[in-house]
Amino acid sequence: MRSLGIIVAFLSLVLASSAFAASAAAARGAAAAARAEFAAAVGMPGDSARGALLYRTCAACHAPNGGGTDNGIVPAIAGQHARVLIEQLADFRSGERSDATMEHFGDRQRLAGPQALADVAKYVSQLPPVASGGSGDGAAVERGAGAYGRACARCHGAAAEGDAAKRVPRLAGQRQVYLSRQLHAAAERRPRMRAQHAQLFKRTGPRDLDDLAVYLASLMPIAAPR
Repeated sequence: MRSLGIIVAFLSLVLASSAFAASAAAARGAAAAARAEFAAAVGMPGDSARGALLYRTCAACHAPNGGGTDNGIVPAIAGQHARVLIEQLADFRSGERSDATMEHFGDRQRLAGPQALADVAKYVSQLPPVASGGSGDGAAVERGAGAYGRACARCHGAAAEGDAAKRVPRLAGQRQVYLSRQLHAAAERRPRMRAQHAQLFKRTGPRDLDDLAVYLASLMPIAAPR
């Protein structure tokens, strides 16, 4: 019986190792696919007229003005940097980033290939940014401003305007609920974000992340350069 138990334990270990290896391989494949589609799309000139037609599908959730939803479930995307939008779409399509709705509406049946990504991103990036309208608790805004200056401003900019060349998203004026949810869920649902912000998450607690979201939502968004 003891020998049988050892064999069962060994087989379980082998199966677990195989499953882990398969999962790691799938993750590498998704990342490679996302990088390839992103590289192809950013090398194509976007056509905002075609993008406007493609965006009709997106508008059902993100709103015709790209302002997202008041409850923060759907983010504001109007005026976001085109390269950021392309990268996120490529991530959703490859499985590098997970969201059932985005995977469905961003699939190749609706956005056929890299040119479609370039077109819709060009259109959305030219929409006037929509402020979240959040003012937040004064103390939370002040704490969030301090945390942002210490941990975020170096990459995301003094005014949270982002950086198109480096694919750093603009955060100013984003929905508070959306920001808070993404920050808290990064460890589970955003592997790339988790890796890029590992040190930030080590130094911050749940209230710090909520304060950051309050502060960023209170800022006026700046339009992406054309």
